[in-house]
Amino acid sequence: MISEGGDVVPSWDSLHYQVFFTLRATNVLFGYWSHDLGGHILPSPPELYTRWVQWGTFSPIFRTHCTKNAINDRRIWVYPLENYRIMHEAMILRGAMVPYIYTHARTAHDTGLSLLRPMYYEYPESPEAYTYDRQYFFGPDVLVAPITQAIVAETGLVTKEIWIPQGTYISWFTGELIK
Repeated sequence: MISEGGDVVPSWDSLHYQVFFTLRATNVLFGYWSHDLGGHILPSPPELYTRWVQWGTFSPIFRTHCTKNAINDRRIWVYPLENYRIMHEAMILRGAMVPYIYTHARTAHDTGLSLLRPMYYEYPESPEAYTYDRQYFFGPDVLVAPITQAIVAETGLVTKEIWIPQGTYISWFTGELIK
């Protein structure tokens, strides 16, 4: 079933909640959940919109959509160059993933198993699968842990603890082997 998260206000709290809510929607067969990437009602600050676009890369439906008015724009080229470059890379990655997305969308159609898979789908006996409730598998092969908080001004970094279940993984962005 296809649905959407409503006309959300762009905020870090909203982004954080949308990840949680989207994963729970899969439990009731709402596997094709759409978002107003960046929020809908108000302008989205550059860092927040960038994180939302990055998360959208690993969502079933990638939709930059907002209220139409002169100050509320979701075109990535109107954002600062640094943000534009990051969002552009995310969109290129999304395009490259179309065959993967299509394949696992078909699997979702045939089986009811969503393209987005909360950790407890794959590891129902692991307490961590419930504790780390904002990370998930995108299809069977891609582990995703979206950043849903702002950069710390003093360090210029974001710290996020993630759970990597036992197994062998390859970092998409660095090529690093993770065991």
